[in-house]
Amino acid sequence: MKYISHESGNLAFSDTRKPQLKNHEVLVKVAAIGVNRADCMQRQGKYPAPKGDSPILGLECAGTVVELGNEVDKSWLDKRIFTLCAGGAYSEYVAVETKQLMELPDDVTMVEGAAISEVYLTAFGALFELGKLQHGQTALIHAGASGVGGAAIQMAKSAGATVVITAGSDEKCQHAKSLGADHTINYKNTDFVDYMQSHNLIANVIVDPRCRQLFKQKCPSCCHGLPNNYACLFRWAFC
Repeated sequence: MKYISHESGNLAFSDTRKPQLKNHEVLVKVAAIGVNRADCMQRQGKYPAPKGDSPILGLECAGTVVELGNEVDKSWLDKRIFTLCAGGAYSEYVAVETKQLMELPDDVTMVEGAAISEVYLTAFGALFELGKLQHGQTALIHAGASGVGGAAIQMAKSAGATVVITAGSDEKCQHAKSLGADHTINYKNTDFVDYMQSHNLIANVIVDPRCRQLFKQKCPSCCHGLPNNYACLFRWAFC
């Protein structure tokens, strides 16, 4: 099969064998892939694949199940799916554990499906599983123009929350506003704590894809109920 190699950081088509399936895996014929910061860092040699995972790039994709492992339910065959991968998505075929599979709705394209898993599942976990965000509350989302940030904006608005974001340029702030953000803060010229205090905003949930340093320095003055509702994600490389 063809795959995209990345020797010396340069992308090129190369040939390799199709993956051999384990009992609980399926073989997915890849139709579209997502591109994440982790892929870019792996190309630069800064984020090696974990031991046992595929050395081929790619953490998410959408495609069709074309082959089943020995212990996989036969109903998965020929299903349109989107999924997180343990590497290997930058290829014609990728082996995926069944617990990672999600069936793709008929009204969602393969290209759209390939862009869902990494950022939307991360944002969902931060907002609702860790942060317990409720209707009528306020979410403060750092890196609001990132992949996770953009997903978090849309999910928080859909849940009926007020959304405040920070980003590093006016252009990024405008992008976040187009996704539904109620308040946008360019942190390079405006202190977000000062902004929130001057606008009588109190964050119930904070999503921070960058680092916990902001929390230690500033967040106690703009939120309450911490640390239980502080959804701090050490995922800067994945946003």
